[in-house]
Amino acid sequence: MIQRANELHTEWEVLKQHLLTLDDSIRAYDYQKVRDVFHLLVEGFKPDEHIVDWVHKQQAELRENVQLPEYVSGPAYQLKSLQVDNKKVNKPLKISA
Repeated sequence: MIQRANELHTEWEVLKQHLLTLDDSIRAYDYQKVRDVFHLLVEGFKPDEHIVDWVHKQQAELRENVQLPEYVSGPAYQLKSLQVDNKKVNKPLKISA
């Protein structure tokens, strides 16, 4: 007796379109669209967490730890102080305009 599997499958042309959409969505950082494509293609796909952009999250944390320097007005700007990770750096730096 010969048995055949009754698995769901997607025709190649349709799958190719979904893969192109997936590629475009990843390159555009459209994670909701990526998740939508997975829902269409993977039977039983149920993500257990919310979407998190780890790169954006890390960059935001870095921005929170760095404060912009205080400048003195005038034709040549003098950097008075700079704080990085709550540590004050006192190295004078002249920037010509």
